[in-house]
Amino acid sequence: MGGLTNVKKNAHVEEWNGRREITEKTFDVGRPRTVATLLATIVAFPFVVHHVVKSELDTSKNNCINPKTKAIGTA
Repeated sequence: MGGLTNVKKNAHVEEWNGRREITEKTFDVGRPRTVATLLATIVAFPFVVHHVVKSELDTSKNNCINPKTKAIGTA
C-alpha cells in the first residue's frame, strides 16, 4: 500500500534514518573521548550553569530574591 504512492524519498532523510538505526551499534562508551563528552555534558555543564545563575542571583539588588535578613533577637 505504501509503495503505490507517488511520494519521492528524500536522500538526506533516508541517510539519517539509516544512521539512527545503527547508532547503538556504533556507540562505544569505552573510548576516552566519549567518556569525556558524557562527563562534560552530564556533570560539568549543569554545574557551570548552576554556578553562573546562583552568582547572578546573589549579586542582584532584587529584594524579592535576596531579602535583607535581620539578626536574631532584633525587632
